[in-house]
Amino acid sequence: MKWSNILKKVERLYIDVAVPGHGPTGIKEDISKIINYISELTSIAEKSNKNEDIGIPEIYKDWSSPEIYQQNIERLRALLTN
Repeated sequence: MKWSNILKKVERLYIDVAVPGHGPTGIKEDISKIINYISELTSIAEKSNKNEDIGIPEIYKDWSSPEIYQQNIERLRALLTN
């Protein structure tokens, strides 16, 4: 996926602070967390059927806006089927 490839390039940069387009600033390690999140979501979206309700994995339940998890799954499913 393009977004993961871009994040992997950013991850190789020498940075102390990551400033996203929205949300709080972070550190370089946060970029790795997002790459893993996208990878895990993609895998789940590929393996699940469209009508299946996917629960939020424990690791993401305390992230800000956990309700966005379902929206991200639906977007990935749409991308993967087009």
